[in-house]
Amino acid sequence: MSTAKRNDNLHKASLILSVAAILLTIALFVRMEMMDSKFTLEIQLIKDNLKKEKASHHSGVKENFNIVRDSNDHISRRSLRTNHQYSDALQGLAVGIKNYVGSIIKGSVESYCLSPGKVCVAGPPGQKGIEGSRGERGPKGSTGIKGQKGATGYPGPKGDAGESISAPEVIVSPTSLAVIQYKTATFYCSADGNPRPSISWSKTSGTGQGKKDGQGNKLQITSVGYNDAGSYVCTATNVFGQAQKVVKLVVEDVWRNSAIVTNNVFYQRRLRQFLTPAVGSSDRWVLCYRASTHGWASSTFHSRCDGKRNTVTIIKNGQYVFGGYTDIPWDTSSGWGSTSNAFIFSLRNKEGLGPFKSNVTRPSYAIYKHSSYGPTFGAGHDIRIYNNANSNTYSNAYFGDSYSVPSGVQDKNTILAGTNTFTPDEVEVFYLG
Repeated sequence: MSTAKRNDNLHKASLILSVAAILLTIALFVRMEMMDSKFTLEIQLIKDNLKKEKASHHSGVKENFNIVRDSNDHISRRSLRTNHQYSDALQGLAVGIKNYVGSIIKGSVESYCLSPGKVCVAGPPGQKGIEGSRGERGPKGSTGIKGQKGATGYPGPKGDAGESISAPEVIVSPTSLAVIQYKTATFYCSADGNPRPSISWSKTSGTGQGKKDGQGNKLQITSVGYNDAGSYVCTATNVFGQAQKVVKLVVEDVWRNSAIVTNNVFYQRRLRQFLTPAVGSSDRWVLCYRASTHGWASSTFHSRCDGKRNTVTIIKNGQYVFGGYTDIPWDTSSGWGSTSNAFIFSLRNKEGLGPFKSNVTRPSYAIYKHSSYGPTFGAGHDIRIYNNANSNTYSNAYFGDSYSVPSGVQDKNTILAGTNTFTPDEVEVFYLG
């Protein structure tokens, strides 16, 4: 190493030692608990000296170069950069002195601030340090190996062709139906289409109740009445449209040819209740004789009704309605007809009792057959329609000894027709067709 470089390093070392001596002096003054104002002034003096020292050092070095004259009196420029070998040692010494002096100052200040009557106030924060340089970017990772492409699958078998889509088409059965009153009417409706149509029933005219089953394709009306007659429409619907078909229901009166009970549903229902045990559910009653239409002569009655089984006779006298049933035929033999199935009945009577039925008690005398008589029931002639009955009072109606007397009857001789003998207003006879 040249003498100039050694002198330069020694000069720097002397500066650092000078700073250390100054700092040690400050620590000594702190430990001696100098007065607050003097301590503050000397700290400020140290700072000023340090600044001056630093300024004088930088003024002696210009751009890190100096002039050197050799033995031959040649002039050359010399770099003033610090030799790195001595620079590291000097920097280590400076750091050690700095840490030692800092610990002394910290201890001295703390001792000073804890002394009685002493108050230490924190100075202003120092300037923000210069941000360090950004670290070098790490190397880029290697790219992963691309996976192999999967093998192409085989195509599946071709599916079956689907059903073609279509709007609904409706079929009904029957298109028209005639049903006797109180019977059951049933209509069926089917529909084709894709998607499968939904089916519904509705009535287009009149009133009444249609009772559909759970599938919706059947319209069933039980115990039909006059109000159920009319037109019904079956409607099939899917997303492509709607189709309809109309059916017609005709309700036939059980006693549609009767001049006495045809307009009285109450009489019809009670008469049906009386007849069902004898003839079952069949209601096809056919008129064979009406006195006001065919004539009042008993011979006319016999000519039209003799030989027919299961006959019903209905008689009207004023407001009272009554009659009888027999399952054996009429004739003109002038003898008794025997049957245990015969009965007489009342739909409206003098004493205001409800409709009642009276069964035969002497079957051997159930009916009487005579050419001069119309329909006649019982040995004592409980009911008898005389020849040309509309012009005399020989017809009679009362309870004799061949049919049971209903409970509650007060006068068995007048309960049926209002009087014992009478002139009837109308007589009708029906047979089961």
